[in-house]
Amino acid sequence: MTTDQKKKTTQNAEVWEALRMVLWAFLLIVLIEIVFGRILGKMKIVIMEMFIVVPAFILVLVKKYNIRKSFRLNPVSVGVIVSAFITGVGLSVLIDEADRLLQMFFPYSAEILRSLTEFLKCRSFNEFLIVGIGVAVVSPLTEEALFRGLVQQKLEYATDVTRGILLTSLVFGIIHLNPWAFIQIILLGVFMGIVAQKTNSIIPSVIIHSINNFLAFIFINAKPSDIAWYLSGNHVSPQVLAAGAALTVAGFLLLNKNI
Repeated sequence: MTTDQKKKTTQNAEVWEALRMVLWAFLLIVLIEIVFGRILGKMKIVIMEMFIVVPAFILVLVKKYNIRKSFRLNPVSVGVIVSAFITGVGLSVLIDEADRLLQMFFPYSAEILRSLTEFLKCRSFNEFLIVGIGVAVVSPLTEEALFRGLVQQKLEYATDVTRGILLTSLVFGIIHLNPWAFIQIILLGVFMGIVAQKTNSIIPSVIIHSINNFLAFIFINAKPSDIAWYLSGNHVSPQVLAAGAALTVAGFLLLNKNI
């Protein structure tokens, strides 16, 4: 076998290893949903998101990979953290408006929308705390470790950086099983993939992911009067949208400056 053939074989192995980790993660959370879904209640989101990274973690331990490098758990500067926060706030606004625009053409069914919002709606402080930790802490950390950490790195090696980011984002969109938000999830995934690759760390992408999830969670639980300033009809108000675009550009420029 030639050197090129050996490299191609290794690259193919990396792709299949990455996809197997995603498949096992998906099957594991489906199993938890089927067996323990009703019992866990609001805790379900915390438990399921914690287990999504378990197959990948087992792989890293068994093959004796370096945990920090495998999941891109590399430290970043304070400047990168600040710029990621700014970018996250601005990008969340833009993704929200993209979702609202796409719903004009591909609206959620009433049943699906009710199901999605009902799970995130909280009726007590304890529920708010549990779901908030699930969507804003556990979910961003475990999903970024799996996708922008392990999977994207393997796909970058097997193909190239651009295709690695795009393929990871595509798989990221598919595993969410939400065709109505598929494009939005992919767009967010691409941006987080770029950030993770540029900084060689998932910390900035975790921050962006966390802000996006947390703001969506807050808006779902807010009274309409509390977010009237944010909306203009069924869309994000032009002023807020402009601010979101400005924050996204400023944050990304600052991020590049601090890398």
